[in-house]
Amino acid sequence: MARSRNRAWYEDNFGPDYLIIDIHEYTDLEVEFIRKVLKLKHGTRLLDIGCGYGRHLIPLLAHGVDVVGCDLSQFMLREAARCIEERARAHRRGRNYFIRWCAEGYKLVCSDNRTLPFR
Repeated sequence: MARSRNRAWYEDNFGPDYLIIDIHEYTDLEVEFIRKVLKLKHGTRLLDIGCGYGRHLIPLLAHGVDVVGCDLSQFMLREAARCIEERARAHRRGRNYFIRWCAEGYKLVCSDNRTLPFR
């Protein structure tokens, strides 16, 4: 794929076409591994660097982990926000971490991972 002169490399590589080819059948196992190794519990704060469209962020959020997602791609962050809003609408009852997360304001940050805006 040829890159446009006015667009950054990540805009060409991580746009809508990426969602078509990015298939991961083991996401649930990966999330369980992350939870186990990092000993993540309800309310644990976590920074997901390179969160993309939320492949790990969204299931971790569903487990009550307080996740902040960081990515360089505005497209991917918009996709993550769309997926989170969709989950919030679908699960209006009970302890809905998606609704709480949305109400607190999106914890999605557009930033180059080499210069994170956090202490």
